[in-house]
Amino acid sequence: MKQISIFNRIGKSVKELLDKIELLLLVADTQEPFIYDVSLYVASQLALISPINANAHILRALRISQLSANNQEDVDLIHPGTIIWMTAAGVQNALQLDDWLSTLLKFSDFQLFLYPWKK
Repeated sequence: MKQISIFNRIGKSVKELLDKIELLLLVADTQEPFIYDVSLYVASQLALISPINANAHILRALRISQLSANNQEDVDLIHPGTIIWMTAAGVQNALQLDDWLSTLLKFSDFQLFLYPWKK
């Protein structure tokens, strides 16, 4: 992730690095909380260039948050909702729009519209 940040700053392509992280995420242990963060980071990087792929990473983060939460209140405190609005900006066709709407429906109202620290 640090390499991606540096590559972005110097204008170098991050595609190869993102591809490698995506492969690692496919075999990653979803019980590891760090995978949640990595999934959202990758989603933020892909939001404008590949919204369907970004949405898949958002959904992984939502699944991880639901697996690790002790109750629904804990799930609602997890807030990947900012990135879903970034992927909306990348939508360019009907297929991407359909995928975006489908992903959007997986969020609770709290995750979409409120910040977790405002209860």
